[in-house]
Amino acid sequence: MDMIQFGEMLSPENQEWLGSQPIPEQKRIFDQWMSRTGGGGATDDEKPPWVAANELVDSMRS
Repeated sequence: MDMIQFGEMLSPENQEWLGSQPIPEQKRIFDQWMSRTGGGGATDDEKPPWVAANELVDSMRS
């Protein structure tokens, strides 16, 4: 899993927001998602990786 694949899982709104962030911030969000999903798998509460990705970016946006 890489940052491009991560970005492709996001909703259009979240893709746009993430793309407007500085690269170090994008990397920090990606790293946080990787740790939550164990490298891109389901989360502990069985959310699919794309759901977890969008929820994480949604939380950062607010």
